[in-house]
Amino acid sequence: MCSLNACSCDFNDDITPKIDAIQILNSDVCKKCRTNSTEIILRRKDGYCTSCFLINTTHKFRAALGKSKIIHRGDTILIGYCGRDNSTALLHLINSGMSETTHKKIIFNVVIFFIDDGIVEGYTVNERKKMLDTISKQVKMFGFVGYTASLQESLRENDVPNIYLMDAPEIVIDESDVISNMLNNLADDSAREELLRQLRHRLLILAARKLECNKVFVADCATNIAVNILSDISLGRGAQLSPDIDFSDTRYTDVMLLRPMKDFTKEEIIHYLSCNKLNAVRSSKQNRMSLSTSIQSLTNKFISQLNTEFHGTVSTVFRTGGKLSTELLACQNLEENSVCAMCNIPLDTKVTNDEISALQATTFSALLSSNNIDIDNTKVKANDLLNVNPEELTVQVNHSEENNQNEHNDSNITNGKQCTWNIEEYKRFKTQSLSLNDILKHLCYSCRLIFRSSDIKSIPSFVLNTIETRLSHEIRPNEITDLLL
Repeated sequence: MCSLNACSCDFNDDITPKIDAIQILNSDVCKKCRTNSTEIILRRKDGYCTSCFLINTTHKFRAALGKSKIIHRGDTILIGYCGRDNSTALLHLINSGMSETTHKKIIFNVVIFFIDDGIVEGYTVNERKKMLDTISKQVKMFGFVGYTASLQESLRENDVPNIYLMDAPEIVIDESDVISNMLNNLADDSAREELLRQLRHRLLILAARKLECNKVFVADCATNIAVNILSDISLGRGAQLSPDIDFSDTRYTDVMLLRPMKDFTKEEIIHYLSCNKLNAVRSSKQNRMSLSTSIQSLTNKFISQLNTEFHGTVSTVFRTGGKLSTELLACQNLEENSVCAMCNIPLDTKVTNDEISALQATTFSALLSSNNIDIDNTKVKANDLLNVNPEELTVQVNHSEENNQNEHNDSNITNGKQCTWNIEEYKRFKTQSLSLNDILKHLCYSCRLIFRSSDIKSIPSFVLNTIETRLSHEIRPNEITDLLL
C-alpha cells in the first residue's frame, strides 16, 4: 500500500496515472506491449497486435499442459481431429510447439485420428472420400501420421475397431445404415445428439487402445464447455459434470481424455486461424444433421447470441460449472454393476428407501399418469403406490406386456428343457430374453432418457453385451447347480 509521505506526491501526480490509463484504454495501441497498433479486438474492448495475441494464445495452450503435470516425456497422444476450427487450431498449436527451442519443445508423440461420421450427416460416399482426401492432405501438411475409422466401428462388440491409415489404398467407406436406423428409432433430436456424442467418445477410446495411446486430446474450447454445462444439466447429467467439462476425464483406467483448449473462446480460435492463414476443412455451417430442435443445439444458439451482447456469458457459465462439478470416484474402485453400461460413469440411480430424490419424483409422476401398472406381476392402482419401494418403480410403466411375454417364454422353454441346460445355454437364453427393464437398470439417468421411448433395437449391441455379462455374473450357485446336466 503506497504512502504519500514515502513517494511525496502531490494532487496532480496522483491523478496523472488515471488519466494516462483512460487514454491508453481508448487509444489504438496494443494493450500488451503498448507499442504496436491494435489489430485484433477481443470482447469489444481489449485490443492486441498480432504478435502479442499469438504469444498470448501459445502461452495459454502451453500453460494448460504444464499446470496439469499429466503429460510426460514419451507419451503417445491421440488427437481427435474433425476438420473444424477447434481441431485445426489444436493441430497448429502442437505443430508449432514441436518447432520451438529445446527447453520449450513439446516432448510427446502425436497420432491423428479422424472419425468418418458423414453417413449420419447425409454425405454421399463420393463426398466422404473427397473430405477424407482433403483431411489427409492437411494432416500431412502439419507433419503428422493420420488414421481414420467409420463411426460404425463404435458399435464393435469385441472393442477392436477397424482403423486405416488415411492415405492407405485399402480404406473401405462404410455404407451401412445401422446407426442411421438406430437414430431414427429414438424419440427426439436431443436423444439422437446425445447418443452420437457417446458413440464418438467411445470410438476415440477404442482407437486409443488399439493404437497404444495412453491419452486423448479433444479440441473442446470454453464455448463448447459452457454449452455442455447447460445442456448436461438440462438432460439430467448434472451429477456427472466433472468428466464432461474438466481438463481431464478419468472415467477409464487405461486411457485419459484431456481438453488442452478449455481456456480458449470461439472468438480467439477464429482470430488465431486468421492470423496463421489457416482454413478449416469443415465448418459448423456444413453440418447437414437436422438436429435444430435438440436441447444441445438450442443451448448453443442461446449461449452464442447472449455472448454477442454480454461478453462475459461464456466465462461466467464456464467458471460456474467448474465450481458446481464434483470429483467422481475412480471407476476402478467401483463394482462392475455400479457403472453405467453406456457412458462408464458411476450410476446416479441407486437410492435407498429412506432417501428422497428427483428420480423417485419423476418416476412416481410417470406411474401416476398410467392406469395399468404392473409391479411384480401384481396389478396396483395409482393410489396404492405411496408405500412401494422406489427401486421397483423404475421402468415398469409401459413394458408390463413385454415383461409378461418374456416370463411366459421363460416358463415354456424351461418346461420344455426340463432344466437340462448347461451354463452357456442359460446365458444365451438370458440374452434373448432381456427386457428393457433389465437394460435400463444398468444405465445412468441421462442414458435412460436416450432410450426412454424406444425399443431394444435402438440400443447399441455393446451395451447389451455388457449388461448380459453382468446378469450372467449374478447367477447364484444353487441356480447353476440346477441348470447343470
